[in-house]
Amino acid sequence: TLANGEWQGADDFHLGSGGARLIEDADCTLTLSLEDFSVQNGPHLCVYVSPDPDGWTEEAITVGGLKAPDGTFRFEIPPDVDVGDIASAVVWCRAFGVLFATATLEPAAPTA
Repeated sequence: TLANGEWQGADDFHLGSGGARLIEDADCTLTLSLEDFSVQNGPHLCVYVSPDPDGWTEEAITVGGLKAPDGTFRFEIPPDVDVGDIASAVVWCRAFGVLFATATLEPAAPTA
């Protein structure tokens, strides 16, 4: 695990909760894991990684569509994305251009 975060809703209507982890697998593949995740349901919700710790920015990169509002999900990060450029994970509604939830990713404590 390279970084961890907790999901927060964007406002009183767009709710979000659960954990987010940025993981580097043995083959150096980066994965964003949404764990015990829940978000207010909406149309065309997509998951992004963003260089902004506060969430959405035009430079955010899509990692996949959200298949359900609740559960545990894994999204592979494109290989050309530098891990140093990932400061948060974001759920964004493409249909209406609305932020639903953000998880600021903090570096994980090193393991011994």
